[in-house]
Parts: sequence; C-alpha cells; structure tokens
Amino acid sequence: MTNPCSPSDALPAGPRPPLLLPPHKMVFPEVNIAHPKILIVDDEPTTVRVFRKYLADANFADIVSITDATHALDIIRHESPDLILLDIVMPGMNGLDILAAVRNDSEREYVPVIILTASTASDAKLKALELGATDFLLKPVDPTELIPRVHNAIRIKAFYDYYLEYVKYTASSRRAMNATAATAGGVFDIFQVVVV
Repeated sequence: MTNPCSPSDALPAGPRPPLLLPPHKMVFPEVNIAHPKILIVDDEPTTVRVFRKYLADANFADIVSITDATHALDIIRHESPDLILLDIVMPGMNGLDILAAVRNDSEREYVPVIILTASTASDAKLKALELGATDFLLKPVDPTELIPRVHNAIRIKAFYDYYLEYVKYTASSRRAMNATAATAGGVFDIFQVVVV
C-alpha cells in the first residue's frame, strides 16, 4: 500500500538538497561550476589577451571577451557568464554603468563582478564597491593574485546557484505536501480526531 502522504512522486528529479534543516545542520555537497563561463570586458585588446592567457593557464576554457563596452550588456544577457572581469574606464560606456545595469537585472544581479582597472582613484573603487563589485584589482594584475580571486568568485556563484535550487526544491516540496494533504483530506481529519 502506498502512503497517500508521500510527496515523492511530485518532487523534481535529481540530487536533493537537505530538506528544512537549520543552517548549522545542513550538509552541502561539493559546490562548484564544472565549466564556468568568464566574460572579460576591457577596451584594450592587449589586456584582454593577457587575461585570457592567465585564465587559460589556470585551466579555464570558456572565456568570452569584448573590447566594445557599448555591446557589453547584450553579451552579458546572451552569454550568461558565471563571472565578469570588468574594466572601469572605457569609451562609450564605463564599467560602473555596466556594473549598475548588471546589479539592477534580476536574472543577473548575483553574477560576481571583479573590477580590473589602472585607476588608483579611491572614489572609483568606493563607487564600484557600493554598486556591488565582488572584488577589485589594480592593473597590471598579477596572475597569482587574479586566479585565486577568480576561483573564489566562481565558488560564490556556485553557492548562489545551489541556494536558488534549494529554494525551488523546498517550495516545490511544500506545494507537493500541501497538494497531498488536500487530496488526503479525510485521512488527516480522522488523524486529528484520534490524536485529540
């Protein structure tokens, strides 16, 4: 006999996150993005080549780059990167405008953005951080400093992606449990009478 209260047939397939445990008791699987897509937005082709080499040397293969900042938002929407490496000072559209647009886009607001710039102005750094930059590095960037920050930013993105899946899973679990409870109706009414 099947259990009418079992929502298992209504749950999504695939690995299941921990169900309704307090955060300190949750056991998270190794969270990573197997093949992260990294977008480089910089108006200097030489800088783009250098960053591509640093990333390729660190075994990142899915790298998209653009040197025309005016097309950056279209590329971000089309490519859905897991991380954006973004220069601030560019013709046409500056990096702060791009960062603000990303943070105001509900589908991309949590994509990590590492600001890479030659500008040493503290007000530019402060503005970038206020707009939600994940990290900030000065050019010329040392690859031994860039790559660990890239790994950390991608890990943050992976945890955010995992969190979104967890939220979807718990919401669908609750809906399934509510639907099962509604269809079982009388069973729960009898149970309440017996318990009371």
